Amino acid sequence: MAEILLAKEIFHLRNDRISYIMRVVNGETLMHLYFGKRLHEVRGNVLRRFSSVAEEAFDRNEFRLDRLPQEYPTCGYGDLRDGALTVRGQDGIDALALTYACYTVTDGKPALGGLPATYDATGRCKTLCVTLTDARLSLACDLYYTVFDDCDAIARHTVLRNMGA
Repeated sequence: MAEILLAKEIFHLRNDRISYIMRVVNGETLMHLYFGKRLHEVRGNVLRRFSSVAEEAFDRNEFRLDRLPQEYPTCGYGDLRDGALTVRGQDGIDALALTYACYTVTDGKPALGGLPATYDATGRCKTLCVTLTDARLSLACDLYYTVFDDCDAIARHTVLRNMGA
């Protein structure tokens, strides 16, 4: 059965065979923790995937984000790697600081108009949408994750929304 479990800023997507786990650190940075064989519960060994320094004294301006397994990394603001997304603002700066804003959970899988995609023929899947925002650019980034009842995969897609002028 497809499930999305939520507890203390931890998102646990699972079915009978797999688990996909993410965590929001310090209310702002979405970290990837686990994808693999189904876990019945999230225990300390999964939560300790990154150091206690990152968990207890994490500060986006003082800690190098490229040392942590970000779920959706971006370039600039402490991460020196190429990111999943680069956006250049009108000011010419292409640093992007996506921070956690909110989430929603829905039954089924949203359609991707005009694009090839998986779909939910059985009505037995659930979708988590995690919204990250960049205040400087007035940009919202919706990360969609769908877990199916009968498939050992997570379907993902991203939607960018301009919240400014």
